[in-house]
Amino acid sequence: MTESINFEMVDELRELMEDDFPELIEIFLDDSDNRVSALKQAIEQSDATAIRDEAHGLKGSCSNLGADKLSDISFELETMGRLEQLLEIDEAFQRLINEHKLVDDYFKSQL
Repeated sequence: MTESINFEMVDELRELMEDDFPELIEIFLDDSDNRVSALKQAIEQSDATAIRDEAHGLKGSCSNLGADKLSDISFELETMGRLEQLLEIDEAFQRLINEHKLVDDYFKSQL
């Protein structure tokens, strides 16, 4: 988990957001769930543009909340979509699913 989450960044966000921190986390959790679902659908349809766009959005929100490893995997998927190189997309998506579960569990524990 230590490589998954930038705890210092999360602590800074908690301090900065104060009472609004739980709402930020809930928005992130909803958004990331929706983006992972959209990515799954885009992968099933071999839609490189949708893969790129959904992965890009997920990368940004993960980066903003300190979910560094999930952001990195999202960047891999974004790049695959941008380059239309989808041969290894299933393996990368499975890593994203696994990491998303860890991040999801962590942030739910922060509510």
